[in-house]
Amino acid sequence: MGINAQYLGGDGWDGIQTNFGKVAEGAIFASQFSPDDKAENVQKFMKAYKAKYNKEPIMFAALGYDTVEIVETALKSTKDLSGTSIREAMNNVSGIDLVTGKLKFDADRNPEKAVTFIQVKGGKLTLKEKF
Repeated sequence: MGINAQYLGGDGWDGIQTNFGKVAEGAIFASQFSPDDKAENVQKFMKAYKAKYNKEPIMFAALGYDTVEIVETALKSTKDLSGTSIREAMNNVSGIDLVTGKLKFDADRNPEKAVTFIQVKGGKLTLKEKF
């Protein structure tokens, strides 16, 4: 048909697809994590994950890791382990540096995080931009 288009994708392509090959060459999609990110905490996570599982983590592994970081941060600041104290501590978690980026919440508790854009180059996922 002769269509020459730039493919754009939403969050999650990298969580389910591992072999992009020629099908998605040049495609750009949003993500929450990139193994190419040079941030110290990302590289530390990458090293530990590879050592334990002998493969690179996907986005969902990074999100799971961050979830534990958020809960741990909250639990360290609770007065006690009652549901009310834990809920209050979870509500106060903000401004922490996670593997998927710095997390903070606005006044309505909506998360404000950087967006990571991934581009498929040579069949591999590469960090295009993060802002």
